[in-house]
Amino acid sequence: MTRCCVIGSPISHSLSPVLHQAAYRELGLEWGYESFEVTEPELEPFLANLDDSWRGISLTMPLKRAAYRAVDQVVDDTAEYLEVINTIVFERTTMIGYNTDVDGVVDALREHDIEFVGEMIVVGGGATAATALAAIRSMGGLKATVAVRDTSRAQFAADIGHRCGLDVTVVSLDHVGEIPAAPLLVSTIPASAQGPYADALASRAHVVFDVVYDPVRTPLIEAADRAGTTTIGGFDMLLHQAVRQVELMTECASPPLEAMRTAGLAALGNR
Repeated sequence: MTRCCVIGSPISHSLSPVLHQAAYRELGLEWGYESFEVTEPELEPFLANLDDSWRGISLTMPLKRAAYRAVDQVVDDTAEYLEVINTIVFERTTMIGYNTDVDGVVDALREHDIEFVGEMIVVGGGATAATALAAIRSMGGLKATVAVRDTSRAQFAADIGHRCGLDVTVVSLDHVGEIPAAPLLVSTIPASAQGPYADALASRAHVVFDVVYDPVRTPLIEAADRAGTTTIGGFDMLLHQAVRQVELMTECASPPLEAMRTAGLAALGNR
């Protein structure tokens, strides 16, 4: 059996098995897709022990930056300048790295009829924040404000933004009320960290995109709804990046988006 999986820590919450298995069923593939708890120190030993039955791996936190350094080759230009991957495809004995998260952000926005974003606010300073900056730059973005609790931890995302060609300003979330309003706000911080800032953040943008998908109703999404702000949930990004992963792993040009959506939403509804 051809095998694929998702790895990270924690991993029990991941919807990736549901999405990928739904795609395999629809495509008539007798493939397996599992999940494994893998920490950063365990990544290279895990990869070294895989046999030739393996075709693809999805990566979640905290492995996306470490995996970039672990693969044999990166042929994805976006992954190259981000130095972050979330997908490994095995071509015989070669591990090739890709970043489908940027596609996930862009396609989720386009599904909501957003084709251009000139300016944005990104909440958080890690790999996902950097991904959001790269995605918006690809949609015509010129300027971004990165809001974090500790500004010293935003250097990675800010550097990526500058490398993309964005004018990036880093501010503290403690001064969120002073952040200039923007057409789009993308939050990459956990739901548990949003509470003190949710109402202020929701008032700073016309569209709020929260990449957290579990819980569906995060404090930020709730605050945006109260403010009458358009919202996009994290499931949309998860779905679209998984569609791209299925395309890469199976070489199917038209992965079954709607079958994957239906399966994922049903699984979320049962939580």
